[in-house]
Amino acid sequence: MKVIESKVVQGAPPCRGFRSVRGVRWFIRPDLRLWSINVAEDHAPELTGQAREDFEREARISQLGMLIEARCATPLWRRVLKAAMYGEMRGRSPDRRLAMELALQESMR
Repeated sequence: MKVIESKVVQGAPPCRGFRSVRGVRWFIRPDLRLWSINVAEDHAPELTGQAREDFEREARISQLGMLIEARCATPLWRRVLKAAMYGEMRGRSPDRRLAMELALQESMR
């Protein structure tokens, strides 16, 4: 679990300015790295090296996608998850990126 600190600024109605920080809230964001390692050990123990990293990354991407689509997800939570998902997508190996781009091009034919 990752803990994110957020300072809460209490504001008055528009055009009246902001007060000082009212309090500090702690938000807990699940760390999917440990979860994806456990999934890879359970479902694909024979994978090693780059293939295992790709499997773990794809598991995290699919899980983030399901969390984004949850009915209880707020707009802020969706933005946080979307940023995490794009970070995972940018971290793909070059071979995996090429395969995904070719699959997208093929699907648009």
